[in-house]
Amino acid sequence: MEEGCSDNSFSYSQKVCEILHLKYRGALVKQRGIEKEVEIVG
Repeated sequence: MEEGCSDNSFSYSQKVCEILHLKYRGALVKQRGIEKEVEIVG
């Protein structure tokens, strides 16, 4: 489920998608142990 927000297959609203993307990115960052701000382009 990568860049799923740009896919018309999902009926997620922009806001929900944005939140999911943020949480997804945040989880990845935490798993990798990186403590730097993640710049989200979208």
